[in-house]
Amino acid sequence: MILSEQLLMYFGIQHFLLEDFLLENTMNDFNKLISRRRRLLVILAGSPRSGKTWVYKKYIQAKVKNSISINPDDISYVFTKDPNIHKVAATRLSTSKAEKVVSDRKDDPVIVYDSTGFDVNRIKRIVDKARENRFYVIIINVFAPLKETIERNRQSSRKVDEDYLVKRWKAAQANIKILSKAIEPEEYFIVINSQDRQFWYKYENERIVK
Repeated sequence: MILSEQLLMYFGIQHFLLEDFLLENTMNDFNKLISRRRRLLVILAGSPRSGKTWVYKKYIQAKVKNSISINPDDISYVFTKDPNIHKVAATRLSTSKAEKVVSDRKDDPVIVYDSTGFDVNRIKRIVDKARENRFYVIIINVFAPLKETIERNRQSSRKVDEDYLVKRWKAAQANIKILSKAIEPEEYFIVINSQDRQFWYKYENERIVK
């Protein structure tokens, strides 16, 4: 079933709850992938406070022993101690680190690059290096209703400027297509993270599908 991106983001996931079985099938597809596939690069994308890191911890870190997460914001925070100040050097460091990890690892790790997904050129550099080293590349794009992201941000000890958060939230939907065309992942998952529930979809042929 093809879904409207606008419906998903602006009218809420509750309209699709009766079809949980189909959503669960997509999540099962991902679980099979993460349990069987090695030398896997996961590009984890989404606006601030969408729940990307939480999705990583629940669906990847808890299930894969040799997963590695690289997050430019975490590296930046080490330098600045301020989530609203992004140190450019941190992005370069995270890119270099990711390229080095996919080049140097001789085992079969799951590497997660956790960012907003807007820095497409840097992400493509990492992906190109990963493919040179026989990595299977997927994208997981995480979304949450704007009201929830704002509330999470207000409760967080590391607050993001609210105007910036809203701006990125509005741009995130259009970024699905941009990322897909630039990266051409083997598989592209969309996760709606709302009210402590996660709803899994796939992005195929420029459509969000169940």
